[in-house]
Amino acid sequence: MLMERLRTRGLTSVFYWSAQMVGSAGIGYVLDFSFRSRRRRGFVGIGVVALFGTAIWGGGLANQLTYSHAKQVKLDFKESGCDFGGPFVLYFSYGLLDAMFQSTVYWVIGTLANDSETLSRYTGFYKGVQSAGAAVAWQIDTQKVSLLSQLIINWSLTTVSYPLLLLLVILAVKDDTKPEEGPSKDVAPGG
Repeated sequence: MLMERLRTRGLTSVFYWSAQMVGSAGIGYVLDFSFRSRRRRGFVGIGVVALFGTAIWGGGLANQLTYSHAKQVKLDFKESGCDFGGPFVLYFSYGLLDAMFQSTVYWVIGTLANDSETLSRYTGFYKGVQSAGAAVAWQIDTQKVSLLSQLIINWSLTTVSYPLLLLLVILAVKDDTKPEEGPSKDVAPGG
């Protein structure tokens, strides 16, 4: 969907980024303060994101069925009337979901270790995979792959990530946040 006028792009951008703040704060509360057990917070947080994600992607599918590369509608919030409302709410919801998903992934990464060097590596790997995905998505779009196919691919990859996140929580997240016992890093080699 294309937003035609600058005023419409400005309005939707304000609400998209506002949704990002709301989504991040909301899922942050669930992941940091909702339950005493860190593992339970992880399960609930991933469940909330999966539930919201499925609903939002479903809304995206319903909306996408009316669009194609050949038939793109340009919307303006003053001139489009009721036709603007649905896509606007969907765009807002995608902002909400993006922040919730990203915050959940970073929360899971943050629970995997207490060492900043290790966490930096995990985060770097995640950002590398994310950047590679963005490069592939750009190329898919330039090849004029159908918009519906692009939506299904994105929805499928996102849905596959939920069980993987749950598996990480099951296998690696502990309620204890004490550093692992082992040799001190302050000791010089051979000393």
